[in-house]
Amino acid sequence: MTNQTRLASTDELESIFQRELATDRWAATETAYALAVRHRDLGDWPASREWAQQCLCLESRIPLPLLPPGNTSKASRIRRPCCPETGSTGDTSSTGGAGRP
Repeated sequence: MTNQTRLASTDELESIFQRELATDRWAATETAYALAVRHRDLGDWPASREWAQQCLCLESRIPLPLLPPGNTSKASRIRRPCCPETGSTGDTSSTGGAGRP
């Protein structure tokens, strides 16, 4: 039995990413990851790296889940990736939009 699922093209995924960026940052982060993987699979390493960086940049802006009281030492050890394009250091208080890489 063969898999009949059609993979979305990178153009389709980029269009989806642009829509999600305005409405659902978590979905946009997942789509950026999918774009990184698709470009990697196509052998386009520079584009794959750009989309992976975009994914990490978006992820760094999503607030961490709150930990139960008493786990403050764990929370202080969590490091978030930075966002070179915006200068973000993982501070989740920034809600500025990210553009296409």
